[in-house]
Amino acid sequence: MSNEASNENVRQLTTELQHTQSELQNAMKEIDAMHAHEREMEGRQQEHMEAMLAREREMEMRQQKQEEAMEVREREMLSQIQQMKDMLSMFISSDSVGDHRSRAGTSRSQPPLP
Repeated sequence: MSNEASNENVRQLTTELQHTQSELQNAMKEIDAMHAHEREMEGRQQEHMEAMLAREREMEMRQQKQEEAMEVREREMLSQIQQMKDMLSMFISSDSVGDHRSRAGTSRSQPPLP
C-alpha cells in the first residue's frame, strides 16, 4: 500500500505542478501584456510630447514673425512721422518767410518784395 500511496502522492504533486505551471504561464502572459501596454502608452506620450514641442516651436516662429512685422511697421510709421515733421517744419518755415515778406510789403520804409 505504501507504493500505491506513493504513486497517488506523485500524481497529486504532478497535478499541482501542472496547475502551478499553468498559473505561472498565465501570469507571464499578463506581465507581457502589461509591458506591451506600458510601451504603447510611453510611445503615445512621446508622440504627444513631440507634437506639443512642434506646436510650441511653430508658435514661437509665428510670434517672432509677428514681432518682426511689427518692428517693420513701427519703422515705417516713424519714417512717415519724420516726413510729416519735416514737411510741417518746411511749411512753418515758409509761412514765417511769407509773413516777413508781407510785413515788409506793408512797411513804408521798404519796397514790397516781388
